[in-house]
Amino acid sequence: MNSGTVKCLHRYAKMLDNMNIRSQKDDTNPTSLEHILWMIMFMLLQHPMSVDKYSRWLGFIQACLVWHGITTVKEERDVTRPWFKNM
Repeated sequence: MNSGTVKCLHRYAKMLDNMNIRSQKDDTNPTSLEHILWMIMFMLLQHPMSVDKYSRWLGFIQACLVWHGITTVKEERDVTRPWFKNM
């Protein structure tokens, strides 16, 4: 997992922690904030995944955070784009 992805995951974990969200796997509602935090923690614990899977999960997490109104596409573009430059 690259450093940009790690920075993003820490950013998103902090956002959810500030909302008092607790990590919980929930296959019945994969867009719940609890499940999103579970996905973040799963990735941060560096469970083996392909680069493609890491990318898909990160995109899903970002989309859910936007959908829940926690961040915006513009904010994420402005904040995280530099983390992925020159990689």
